[in-house]
Amino acid sequence: MMSFDNIISKAVCLNQPHRAFLCIALLFGFIYIAISPPFIPLDEDHHLTRIIGLSEGHLLSPAEAPIAFNEFISKGADKVPDPKDRNTPYSFRETYHALLEKPDTKNSQITTLNYNRAIIYFPAAYISAIPFVFLAMHINVSPIVTLYISRLSIFLGSTILIYYALKITPVLKWPLFFIALWPTTVFIRSSISADPLTLGYIFLFTALVLSEFYSESQIVLKKTTFLSLLALLICLSKTAYFLLPCMAIILPQEKFSSRKQYIIFLFSVCVAPIVLDVLWLILTSHTFYNFPIADAHAMLEERATEHEQLLFFLNNPFNFIWVIANTCYTRGLFLIEQAIAINGSFPEFSVSLPQIITTPLFLLLFFLPFHSPEKHHAISDKNRALLGGIFCASCGIIFFIFYITFNRSVMLETVHGLQGRYFTPLLPLLFLALPHKAFSHKAHRYFIPCLILLVIALLVQNLLSILSFDYYWFK
Repeated sequence: MMSFDNIISKAVCLNQPHRAFLCIALLFGFIYIAISPPFIPLDEDHHLTRIIGLSEGHLLSPAEAPIAFNEFISKGADKVPDPKDRNTPYSFRETYHALLEKPDTKNSQITTLNYNRAIIYFPAAYISAIPFVFLAMHINVSPIVTLYISRLSIFLGSTILIYYALKITPVLKWPLFFIALWPTTVFIRSSISADPLTLGYIFLFTALVLSEFYSESQIVLKKTTFLSLLALLICLSKTAYFLLPCMAIILPQEKFSSRKQYIIFLFSVCVAPIVLDVLWLILTSHTFYNFPIADAHAMLEERATEHEQLLFFLNNPFNFIWVIANTCYTRGLFLIEQAIAINGSFPEFSVSLPQIITTPLFLLLFFLPFHSPEKHHAISDKNRALLGGIFCASCGIIFFIFYITFNRSVMLETVHGLQGRYFTPLLPLLFLALPHKAFSHKAHRYFIPCLILLVIALLVQNLLSILSFDYYWFK
């Protein structure tokens, strides 16, 4: 007869967080995909346009599609409310039903799509969606079906990557589980964006590095090739994370057959992806201004130029450090709130939890078991310092990118345009940089079920809050 502890252990998958993640992620992910109206997720119109372009082979040229697609994207994007106009009555129901109307597919005339703000993204950010959209375009499905095919394929691709990351990592299973099921994370992974697959690449890369770090076997060419590929996918998907593959430096030289193999490994994982990413940025440096992008050029003309911001930064580097510190001081709790439980394109059309709840939820991450009671924590102080340095430098890069691209004038006291979710993929580095101890068997047995119930409660609360908005289609 099974004991009560055995029943609990099997019921909540105490030693199998990847299975618990898969069940919860699929259930709530499909719900988010179904109920989120088109183009409410930020820049979904631009990312959909980019996928359509890539599916047709347009790597560095504007996307082209039948007129019905341009009308669909324009109709939906134009109905997204202006955040400056808070007094205009708005309901998404009418727009959603209008989008559901069958388009005129008889007119197969090809036109250039105007929503190309995501044209600088490399195909790696959408690789799971491109073949399905290619098929959808060639069997003449409706634009709104194409949108949901894109959402579903990106979500499933990201889910598979995170599933295997949780399965193979020897440590950080429950912190990664918790992060991957934050309401904001699930919402973003259920939309068309470059972030879902990027998060999956980062989690899987981190898991593979940790797996090799704790393994007693040597690193062979096959493993080097796979880690190099993931590092390249990370850098090309989101330039801001180009330093993250450098965490592979924690792998000791003794795990390689020779010093030459070790040097080749470091170059292929840490150096070559960055070089290729720089080449891609140079290749696309003028793309943004040379192709039609709805409202983007006028938006940028209102801001200080990147050259002006960069010149000010070079002349006042210590002022930039103060700006980062001031941003963290004035907006730090809001960024945490954004990372955990804010959805939607604009604050007035989003749902969130109060900071009195999101802040303890964030702090809870640092109390989750770093590893199982049987696992030995082997990361040295030197390696923790290295990982902490990569984390801080990567955060600084994110601040710098938004400082020179989003601030409307020089010498502002805070960085504009930041969203808390941009720092979410960097959190594993922070955990690894901090000393952790394993939970006892008893604490591990009863704490984890509470964590799983907490995750489910957060997602249910978030969905109920979303459904209270007037713009959702079935109300």
